[in-house]
Amino acid sequence: MRPMKSKLTIRRAGIVSFGSAPTDAIRIIAALPAEWHTELDIIDSGEIVLTIRGVTAEGALDKVGPVLTHPAYSHLSVVACETQR
Repeated sequence: MRPMKSKLTIRRAGIVSFGSAPTDAIRIIAALPAEWHTELDIIDSGEIVLTIRGVTAEGALDKVGPVLTHPAYSHLSVVACETQR
């Protein structure tokens, strides 16, 4: 059986700036639980895609959602979240 993982796509509101996506992504990852194995991909549109192993989409949203409510991240929102096996 393949291990479970969740995939979250996070988008910047308003004007999309690819240049700020790496900084935003690193700040989000730093705020997540240290034991999570997180892979990062930034696609051409500037969207941040986080793949987190061993966590369901619901579990990931439970942690990422509150992070994005912080004023420093108010320009970001989760636009897709799915559990993959």
